[in-house]
Amino acid sequence: MADKKIFPVILLTVIFLFPVSVLCAQTDNSALQPGYHIDYSGNEPRFIQRLMWDKDEYALHYEIEIQLYSDRYTKHHIEIIKQNFINISLPPGMYRYSVTAFDLLGRRTETSDWMEFRVIAAFQPEIKRIAPAAFYMDQRLERILHIGGENIFLESVIYLKDGDKYIFPLKRNDISESRVSLIFDDEKLIPGNYSIIIENPGGLTCSYGGFIVGYRKALDIFLKLAAVPAIPLYGEMLDIFGSNLYLFNTAFGFEAVSSKRSTFNGGFEISTTVYMINPIFVPRFDMNEIAAAFMDAGTGAAFIDSDINMVLQKRLFNMKAAISFRFGGGITLMLGYGEFARNEFIIHLNTNLTFMLLFFDTFYFEVGADCSFYTSNVPFGLIKPRLGFVWQF
Repeated sequence: MADKKIFPVILLTVIFLFPVSVLCAQTDNSALQPGYHIDYSGNEPRFIQRLMWDKDEYALHYEIEIQLYSDRYTKHHIEIIKQNFINISLPPGMYRYSVTAFDLLGRRTETSDWMEFRVIAAFQPEIKRIAPAAFYMDQRLERILHIGGENIFLESVIYLKDGDKYIFPLKRNDISESRVSLIFDDEKLIPGNYSIIIENPGGLTCSYGGFIVGYRKALDIFLKLAAVPAIPLYGEMLDIFGSNLYLFNTAFGFEAVSSKRSTFNGGFEISTTVYMINPIFVPRFDMNEIAAAFMDAGTGAAFIDSDINMVLQKRLFNMKAAISFRFGGGITLMLGYGEFARNEFIIHLNTNLTFMLLFFDTFYFEVGADCSFYTSNVPFGLIKPRLGFVWQF
């Protein structure tokens, strides 16, 4: 493991109290906050501590003495200065200091009491590796960012930054001073090219750029297969077949919806539905009714719908569920009613509402209902309950 980079810093603001009026107490409104600054002009950052006292207009200069504690206090630094502060870089340790003012005749006046302060070690954080390299918002994954490096402490503040955008973790798991895992709130992610920032106590920071929050693709693609039993709603179909539930109608669909998060996601659907409206496909439980259905099997209808629909999708629970509304229209190929072959094309309009629920990996159940309105010579309508499977990729 690489040696830790250590730099001294005063972490606590010191309030200086002196018994003489020349050396007044520094107030809370002083500019000395937090009592140090970092000099980045060299190869490595260097902490500069500032000790400050109120200026006396009759003082010619000041003498400041700083002592270091090691079993006992010993002289560490003495300096004569004209200003009412001193900037100095001290190694970690326990210190005390006092200030003596000299009057305009150069005579020593009273010396302040000793004031103790501590300089503690500050550590330079470092990021060596991260995983993953991006959060893709169209993936249903836990938003956990693993960071490996050096000098990462419980007190370290870690966040993502892109310009004026900041994202802080919801939780964190510190494994050691070289490994930490951050858990982010998926709903608070904002697309951007982020830097990972670590701020250690004392002000030393590091940055690791190029962490992406975004989308892998512009569109989510869905393939759909559904059973769509049909119930004649009005018109020619109702007159001939009655308001029964006709099973074994099948719909195939291709759907593309925007992957970006919004109140509603827009897209389109292309689908084909095959219908067999026939008495033998109506659920029956009485043997006489079943026999009658087979007698009437010659009276049936077969047709195929080809549709293009607009889609508005409301996504729920990180895309584990969705409600979709579709509307559009298409062309119907009427193959015939019973022994009367038609083989004609008619126009139809349709709308549907469905609910989609994830059950495994990228597979969903879909339930809902469709309504279709056909514009033949004798118009008719169908309502179609829907139960299907959806594959997202």
